[in-house]
Amino acid sequence: MANITDLSSEQLQRAATIKAQIEKLQKELTSIIGGNGNGKASANSAKIAGAQKGASIVPDERRAKLSAALKAHWAKRKKGANAPTAPAAKKKGPTRMSPEAIEKIRAAAKARWAAKRKADAKS
Repeated sequence: MANITDLSSEQLQRAATIKAQIEKLQKELTSIIGGNGNGKASANSAKIAGAQKGASIVPDERRAKLSAALKAHWAKRKKGANAPTAPAAKKKGPTRMSPEAIEKIRAAAKARWAAKRKADAKS
């Protein structure tokens, strides 16, 4: 970029005009988005700008309702935490199958293998 002292008066005037146009457009954009009038965007406009990047916008009413619900939920949990709890049941070991069930499975497997051997012998 050229040094500002190297620019001609016409170039300086053109640059000043463009800068004025940019400021005017910036103010117009801020008023559309919902700025606070001092040239800086408000928090709401920042939310909208964030939404354009894929962020979610949650309205204040919904956020307040959600906050109240969560506070109530945690207050209830905290209140319930002081109540005496039942002792935890002892865990049993792995579930065991009865000997009869194991025998049924063995018999079924033997029958399957016998049928397979019989089918292989025929082919």
